[in-house]
Order: sequence, then C-alpha cells, then structure tokens
Amino acid sequence: MEALYYFVLAAVIATFGISWAVRTAIRELVNGPERKENIQTKMFIKVAVVEAIPIILIIFGFINLSSSNSDVIFPLIIVGAVTILNIISIYGTSSEITNDLNTPVDLKSAIKTLTMMGVTLVLAIPTIAVVACFTVMNS
Repeated sequence: MEALYYFVLAAVIATFGISWAVRTAIRELVNGPERKENIQTKMFIKVAVVEAIPIILIIFGFINLSSSNSDVIFPLIIVGAVTILNIISIYGTSSEITNDLNTPVDLKSAIKTLTMMGVTLVLAIPTIAVVACFTVMNS
C-alpha cells in the first residue's frame, strides 16, 4: 500500500469513530445531564480505543513515507471531505438539541463544550495526515 493511504485510512477510521463517540455522548448527556463527568469519561475512553488503530497506521505510514512518490491531491481531498463530513455531523447533532427552546441553559452550555472538544479530537489525526501529505509533496 502506498504510504499516504495509511494516513488516509487512519484519518477515515479516526474521524468516523470519534464522531460516533461524540454524538453518542451528546445524546447521553441529554438523557442524563447530572452524569456529565461520567459521560465525558466514557467518551474519552471510546476515543482512546478508536484512535489505537489509526496510530498504528500512522506509524506504518511514516515508516514507508521515504519511499513514497505518489500524487497528494486525491489523499488530501479524501481527508478533507471525511473531516468536514464528520464535523458537520457533530454540529448537526449538537444543534438539534441546542436549538430546542425547552433545553435548559446549563445543558446547552455542556453540549457546546462537548461539541468543541469533539471537533478538536476529530481534527487531530487528519491534521497529521495533511502534514504527511505536505511532507511528501515537498520531498
């Protein structure tokens, strides 16, 4: 497999998995806002489990990066599209709840905080993939 596609696969697995974990945590927070700390802990554990395979793929990608000479446009498009899709998905789940007039203000604040943490977590692995693509492009 071409080295850049290890990074692309890592980004796809990480973004979909982390997006799923964050959206699940947001829905759980609506059902039990008093368990906020427990829900966040479970979300971070899910994120750590999801990121295990992408981290291994990133290591394989960097090992094989020196022999890579492929075009970087297609991998960048895939990484960008998957990342944007999952960020929109997280914001969609969040906005369904925060736009409801019956949602308490403290729950809206907790959901917005969880959404921002989730978006940051989703952006981590794709950022590594983009940096790897630019590394190949400049070598």
